[in-house]
Amino acid sequence: MGCDDLELSGFLVPPLSTVFQDPYEIGRQGVDLLLEQLHGPSDRSWTPRRIVLRPELRLRASTAPLGVPA
Repeated sequence: MGCDDLELSGFLVPPLSTVFQDPYEIGRQGVDLLLEQLHGPSDRSWTPRRIVLRPELRLRASTAPLGVPA
């Protein structure tokens, strides 16, 4: 298993399954939060909030279904 679906993951033997997290969406959400703080009220009453970005499991040949011998 790998993380972030690096381009190399699909070329390994066997191709590496990975958990993908969209770096552009992570950055966009971060910039949105920053701009919200910069342009919001100047009394510093900003309320923290939670943003959950769902990762995507990309299965390739390096993983097998349960019950299948390796």
